[in-house]
Amino acid sequence: MIERYKLNHTDNSVVLNRKTSSKVFLKDIILLKATINYTIFHLHGERKRLVSRTLKSFESLFEEQGFIRVHRSCIVNPKFIKQYDRDQQKLIMTDGAIVNIARRRQQTLSF
Repeated sequence: MIERYKLNHTDNSVVLNRKTSSKVFLKDIILLKATINYTIFHLHGERKRLVSRTLKSFESLFEEQGFIRVHRSCIVNPKFIKQYDRDQQKLIMTDGAIVNIARRRQQTLSF
């Protein structure tokens, strides 16, 4: 499954749709959010892309690039974290998105 989504090291992009050659640059990805068997890419500039693959199929690819899985339904780019609320166990992203942090994944955040 993951073979379909590979990182292009020359321009740090991932091709999401081979038919249309739709690609996304890593520097533009704020977070990936799971919705059943789909993944929604939240991109810089309030853009979104829907891909018909599970979040798990992207997990190893993006974790190698420094992304953090903070919940079973969410992987975030730490460069876009604006605020970390320890009391409410939430992240506030630069685009205003609020992401819940799972109790078991709190130790992966080092702020």
